[in-house]
Amino acid sequence: MGYLQKVVQTLSRHGILECKRGRIGGVKMRARVVTLLDVWEATCGGLDFTDPPIAAMVKPLKAFKDSMKKVVIYRRGK
Repeated sequence: MGYLQKVVQTLSRHGILECKRGRIGGVKMRARVVTLLDVWEATCGGLDFTDPPIAAMVKPLKAFKDSMKKVVIYRRGK
C-alpha cells in the first residue's frame, strides 16, 4: 500500500476526510474545521502532558498543544 493511501486512511479513520471508492469515487474533507492539532493527533497520537517523563515539560507541552489548536489548516466555506 502506498504512503499517501495510508495517510488518507488514517485521516479518514479520525473523521477528517471522507473516502469513496470506485469509478466516481474520491476524497473530500468531512470536518468543517481542521486544526494542526487534529492532524497531529490523527498521525502522531495525543500529547500526554498530564504525566510527562520530566515534570518541567508540563507547561511547554500544554503551550505547544494550545498553539497547535489555534492553527486552522482548513475551514469549510459557507
